[in-house]
Amino acid sequence: MTQFVNNIQNKFEFYEFNKLYKLHYPNRPVPSREFLEWLVGFAEGDGSFSLSKLNEGDFSISQSTKDIQVLKYIQETLGFGYVYKQTETGSRYTVRNAQDLALIISIFNGNLVFYSKRVQFHNFVIAYNHRKKYRGFLLSTKVPVPTLNDYWFCGLTDAEGSFHCSFSKTTNGVSLQYGLEQKGEDNSETLKHLASLIGGFCVPISNRDLFKVRIGGVKPTETLVSYFKEHEMRSKKAQSFKLWNEIRLSIQDKKHLIPETRTILISKAKQINSI
Repeated sequence: MTQFVNNIQNKFEFYEFNKLYKLHYPNRPVPSREFLEWLVGFAEGDGSFSLSKLNEGDFSISQSTKDIQVLKYIQETLGFGYVYKQTETGSRYTVRNAQDLALIISIFNGNLVFYSKRVQFHNFVIAYNHRKKYRGFLLSTKVPVPTLNDYWFCGLTDAEGSFHCSFSKTTNGVSLQYGLEQKGEDNSETLKHLASLIGGFCVPISNRDLFKVRIGGVKPTETLVSYFKEHEMRSKKAQSFKLWNEIRLSIQDKKHLIPETRTILISKAKQINSI
């Protein structure tokens, strides 16, 4: 296994990307810091740095075809790469061009948080550097620490987060939860950090090498809600969050105790993850 000596930094840095982007695309606006922070988080969930047998690499992000718009948003904002439907249900944003892969590398170099994704990126950059006619990259050992002031957690939630609400059939009880799962014990410290930011907790999921951030309830989710109001998601999760929070506010106002309103809220809850 690849070993890293981490150089912890407090924030994400995109100086090299900005410089290279202006060189390669002088007539396009440089993508914003907010977008780049979001993209790193989103890619840590649904992105992949892959290599062929000939060490030809590509960067890709997979998404449900129902949410292909978020892939087109990435393509349009960066100004390169292409989006295509793999199947009726799955779509992908891909970058293969060497010049544009250099830009991708400059976005993620020193900005990846999860250990498993840093290992994958490390191997990818080594292979890229072996293509001698292209510029070589010095791998950064920096690891940023996500906060509630950046968009990394927003991007990760667009990729891996989920909002849930369920109503008891026998009592007036209701369960309101946010969850985010990630595989690998090496990533568990990052999840514990995220849990501490939003006032939740991180738990292992049986014996599947999965770890989950959880937080539930109306009052405990106030910090989470404030964050997502200030850092809007780009995928269909934004609509799920909006509906989930509408239900949350109704519960806060005790409207779930009114039989007619409760029936409406139950119907809304079933729609949260089917948008």
